[in-house]
Amino acid sequence: MTVQKAGSAVYIYLLSVLVFSIMDTSAKYLSGQIPLPQILVMRALFGFIPVLLLLVLEQRKQNNFTLKSNRFWWQVARGISVALIVATFFAALSLLPFADVVGITLIAPLFMMISGVVFLGESFRLMNLFWCILGLLGVLLIIRPGGEMHSIIGVFLAILSALLYALSATLTRALSAYDSSAITSLYSSVILSLLVLTWLAFEPWQPMSDLQFSIGVLLGIAGGLGNILLVVAFSLGSVSRLGVLDYTAYIWALVFGYLLFAEQPHSWALVGTCLVVYAGYRVTFDRQ
Repeated sequence: MTVQKAGSAVYIYLLSVLVFSIMDTSAKYLSGQIPLPQILVMRALFGFIPVLLLLVLEQRKQNNFTLKSNRFWWQVARGISVALIVATFFAALSLLPFADVVGITLIAPLFMMISGVVFLGESFRLMNLFWCILGLLGVLLIIRPGGEMHSIIGVFLAILSALLYALSATLTRALSAYDSSAITSLYSSVILSLLVLTWLAFEPWQPMSDLQFSIGVLLGIAGGLGNILLVVAFSLGSVSRLGVLDYTAYIWALVFGYLLFAEQPHSWALVGTCLVVYAGYRVTFDRQ
């Protein structure tokens, strides 16, 4: 992996974190107003917009472009994991404060480091583990485990979402050797749509206001675009190295939570955020 590719992977991954944060904020806004299956349908259907645009671009660049996957069942497994990630994360958002859910899911980089080493044979450095633990300490300061957590189910769903995200990231990295970013993004969107539409068949559709529908469209487009950026980033960089950049999601959660949901960050959040940012910087750019 060249230094230029690794640097590009970092910036693309950081952008994906921001785009996913916009999706998560939209989901948080809608979670108390419309049923979860309906939110998932908006995510799935409108997520096709950026994916289809990417497919058009890929088709113009390649004369022999095909929609066939070289690892079909891997794509199915990744698509199912993406659907479960979205469902568990959105469900946790309906039970816990926005920043708390994001903070809990930031244990994902530790899972990603382990899965990258175990399943992909990525190199392991003891210092990377140290910086990951330092970032996790920052997260613990942010969410204050001794504080009030009103729903054990919400905490469990957030942790499950983080674990599934790590497994999905490993599959994404593995698939990058066989399928293009467009194909991987398409398969996950199709499988997500099939699963949530099946779920919606057992749930009544609730009418939405123009604002709710607009936010749902934004949610879907952000989800589709974020998934594309994620796939591209993992095709350029390693799972264990990029995973720590997920810690920056909490910064966006603090900003959006304060501006849109009047969630007041406590003083320890500033200390924890500093640790998170520093750990992410060191594990990404320290090449000693």
